[in-house]
Amino acid sequence: RADLVEQFAIAAATEAIEQAGELPYDYARVGTIFGTGVAGLHTLEDQIGVRIEKGARRVSPFLVPMMMANAPGAAVSMRFGLRGPAETIVTACAAGTHALSYAARLIAWDMADAIVAGGTEHAGTLTSLAGFGNMTALSNTGTSRPFDAARDGFVMGEGAAVFVLEEWDAAVARGATILGEV
Repeated sequence: RADLVEQFAIAAATEAIEQAGELPYDYARVGTIFGTGVAGLHTLEDQIGVRIEKGARRVSPFLVPMMMANAPGAAVSMRFGLRGPAETIVTACAAGTHALSYAARLIAWDMADAIVAGGTEHAGTLTSLAGFGNMTALSNTGTSRPFDAARDGFVMGEGAAVFVLEEWDAAVARGATILGEV
């Protein structure tokens, strides 16, 4: 009852929350900000096939919640009881980065104490690959070199990356495991 894009988000969020340790905040001030390019494209394509082959009555009643772009973030907030800001950013390949920067701003603006944020994608369907291929956006060599002068396109990827963001001083004070420094 969940597209793999949502399952990726839940798995990555679970790991991020476990690594962050116990959050000493009111969960009404802990939110979720997720980014995705297209979300449940596999489910949408599968159910179009069901409709064509078996008729409209056989289309899953879960189609809409499984394909919605906000399903991953909503599922994470419900799974962990996070009641703060819950928003989804859909800005193609930059969506995960935009989600992280927006989450950081919400914390800086004191609109949340912590945000579970990141990106998730599962859009490598035959149709999407055909579309990207026809627009000559995919790499001919299968090599991802986005900043190389000799780049020849992108390589489709799927998965999720999720972080728990909070004020630096608050994380240090509670003894949080902090990966890397700014």
